[in-house]
Amino acid sequence: MPMDIPVRTDSDAQANNNAQILQLIRSKFVAPTCSCSKTVVTALTITVNSQGYVTAVHASSNDAHAQAAIAAIRAVGRFPIDSSDPKYPTFKILFRGQN
Repeated sequence: MPMDIPVRTDSDAQANNNAQILQLIRSKFVAPTCSCSKTVVTALTITVNSQGYVTAVHASSNDAHAQAAIAAIRAVGRFPIDSSDPKYPTFKILFRGQN
């Protein structure tokens, strides 16, 4: 009996790639100290070279959360993106974290 094998689409691969990127950022993220405890969303624009190394990063704001996210990205240094990835060389992600 033939088995249905799920077909992986480009959007599936992109979703997995985004999940990997977010996981790498979270692994290096150190939440800023603050008297408030709220979830903050920061839009991040990341540029990488052909080997996936970060060459530039910009955040949608300049608050402590955004600066901590930028520091985490710089700490990761290299993302699983190559020149054949449709988001290369510049891509945007939303990063949610506790402030």
